Amino acid sequence: MRRRQYLLYLLVASLLVAPLVATGCAARQQPAPQAGPPRKQAHALKEFNEEVQKYMKLRNRAAAKIPSLKDKATPEEIVAHRKALADAIRAHRRHVRRGDIFESGSGKLLVAVIQKNLNGPGGARLRAAITDQLPRKIFLTVNQDYPDDAPLSMMPPELLLQLPTLPKELEYRFIGKHLILLDVEANLILDYVPAVLP
Repeated sequence: MRRRQYLLYLLVASLLVAPLVATGCAARQQPAPQAGPPRKQAHALKEFNEEVQKYMKLRNRAAAKIPSLKDKATPEEIVAHRKALADAIRAHRRHVRRGDIFESGSGKLLVAVIQKNLNGPGGARLRAAITDQLPRKIFLTVNQDYPDDAPLSMMPPELLLQLPTLPKELEYRFIGKHLILLDVEANLILDYVPAVLP
């Protein structure tokens, strides 16, 4: 009798404990939830966007001081307008230095995103696309014109999708191993991050 009660106790206990054990194992096997972006990265991205917007306000003030380009402008008029716009922007940015837009935090964030993609599964294809028309041996300074005779490196669309979105007037490009921020209409290098490409 006592033995039968003991076996019944074991049976009941096993029925109660088994679901708990199974639940615990399942919980341990489930992947941990993905963490959101680190606070520093979010802060760096916010700062970068603020600097870009600050530049666009400055650019609009500079552009308001020069005559607008006519719809059917000649090539000579386009070149003259580009130079006037670049000179007006430079006059408003006389004291800028490298890193004023690509600050240390945002620069590191962009480098991390780019290098992660270049070192990933499709990295060889991305590097080939970038380096196909990559200008080299250009001495970089902030506020300089992009050389007219230099090619424009390609920015692969899948890489652009992972970088902060820019206004239509601005583009990310590469010169040598360096990432630049280019004002397309003014043909002006606004800032750069050195040694981004491997």
